[in-house]
Amino acid sequence: MVKVINSLGNYMREKWNGFIWLLIVSISFYMCLDTKYMSALGDTFIELIGLKSWSAGDKGLHLTVLYFGVIIITGLFVIEKSLIIPKKIKRWKAFMIFVLLVSLSHLITTSVLISIKSNLPGLLSVGFDKTSEGYYEIEYNGDKLIDFDIKLELRNYSDEDKHFSIQFEKNYKEEGSKEIFTIYDKENNIAVFSLEAKEEKIFEIDSKKYYIERDQTGRDDIYSSRGPVQEVILVNKQDDSVRLHKDNFLGEGIEKQ
Repeated sequence: MVKVINSLGNYMREKWNGFIWLLIVSISFYMCLDTKYMSALGDTFIELIGLKSWSAGDKGLHLTVLYFGVIIITGLFVIEKSLIIPKKIKRWKAFMIFVLLVSLSHLITTSVLISIKSNLPGLLSVGFDKTSEGYYEIEYNGDKLIDFDIKLELRNYSDEDKHFSIQFEKNYKEEGSKEIFTIYDKENNIAVFSLEAKEEKIFEIDSKKYYIERDQTGRDDIYSSRGPVQEVILVNKQDDSVRLHKDNFLGEGIEKQ
């Protein structure tokens, strides 16, 4: 009788050990994924404990994948030994549980982020995420602006209408070298844009209705340019400014100078 009880106890311990590792593997896998609203959550965790998430700043070898990869490989070995080989669960069922847990992790994280975003003060509740459309094309002839075309997709997550002006930056490889473009209307007033509560809109800004003023630091030459917009600055009528970046869904406030 004692042997039967011990055998049953060992069976249950191995089984639950396997399921716990299945949960750990699922979470570890999710920690390596970029999502619409944020870069890999594991990057933040790794940096909080004092390690590098990338080998060269935000580029190079993605070290987060290596760190969590060790956990995933270890977990797969344990799952195979404690669940698959003893036939306590079929491999396809284990995979389906894995997919369900990863999806659940994504759903919970997304829901929490959107809830936080919708309750942030002022213009911080406006979103510019990884999948948002953002593109600009500016043409100069010497130092004279000839034409420009800008598309920005923004979403208001709050229950209040938002009104703001728009700036965007172009950073160069040279340290401290950048351009800041501010959008004006044809009457030479800073253009004001609006988003109604919960509205998502693509703003199409071109030389037919608007004008842009260019503020350059760190270099004197002027070039025509085009490319993706990764970061925008929104300013309200109280001169409160926020910086929205595709890699920082929650955004950040800018202190008044």
